[in-house]
Amino acid sequence: MNKPIRQSHLFDCISNVLQSRNAKARPFNSEAKTQTELIKKSRPATNREELILVVEDHAINQQVALLLLRDLGFEAHVAENGRVAVEILSRTPYSLVFMDMQMPEMCGTEACRVIRKKETGTGRHVPIIAMTAHALEGSRESCLAAGMDDYLSKPIEAEALEAIINKWLPKSSAGSAEMASKLKLTEKSEFRIDLDTLAERYGKINVADFVKLFLEKTPGQISEITAASNEKDQQSLLKMVHGLKGVCATVFAYKMRDICKTIEEAARSGDWKLTAELLEILKEEFRNIEDYLHNALI
Repeated sequence: MNKPIRQSHLFDCISNVLQSRNAKARPFNSEAKTQTELIKKSRPATNREELILVVEDHAINQQVALLLLRDLGFEAHVAENGRVAVEILSRTPYSLVFMDMQMPEMCGTEACRVIRKKETGTGRHVPIIAMTAHALEGSRESCLAAGMDDYLSKPIEAEALEAIINKWLPKSSAGSAEMASKLKLTEKSEFRIDLDTLAERYGKINVADFVKLFLEKTPGQISEITAASNEKDQQSLLKMVHGLKGVCATVFAYKMRDICKTIEEAARSGDWKLTAELLEILKEEFRNIEDYLHNALI
């Protein structure tokens, strides 16, 4: 198949594959599927770390979406309806959601409203792209009013899909050094640890105890945060990095505090590649603090 891929050509290929399957193969039956079977995984992503959820009830449309996304380098999962999508999103962070509008059990509009309600107060907002064959005037506006972020007409063309993904998930090739320059650092971040303020706040006699405790406990905390990142455990990671951010603020480790804040933002958005890069910066900053404190307190 030559690129750019046209949907009509893709449908022909899929039809040929389906027709060549053994007649004894189990037919698609959505009613007979268990909840775990409602999640279908595409082939592994080739060059993108972001995870995408496709909410679509039609089997052929599901496969079209997965094939197009795989061709663009993404790993994607499928949910058969809005109810399943809400359940999946409650336990797995996705970077982008494509939502069909008309589905059984729970339509796309209702699912989006439930998702947005669950996001309230969490600081998280997953981009949701409406997919609909109803290319009528006002359709886009009604989707946006329901809480969706953008609109994609069906049948989906590869070029349109790529354009909307580039809009909401722009490629990032930034390494740790470049990422460091993009951190949201405050004007006080030049201090490794502000020992003068630490002494003023808690008393000079207590500075050594604060520093010792910080140096003893922090490596373990960073290791636990890294493990949560590797497992894509968003809830645990956010809880632990928030705790470390508070500790850094307590000892006036301004740069570490700001790095932790940026890690929180990356994890909430489901950008695990960025989270991992920021964790490397956090580890490097802690090593710098260790060296600084050793020289400052000897």
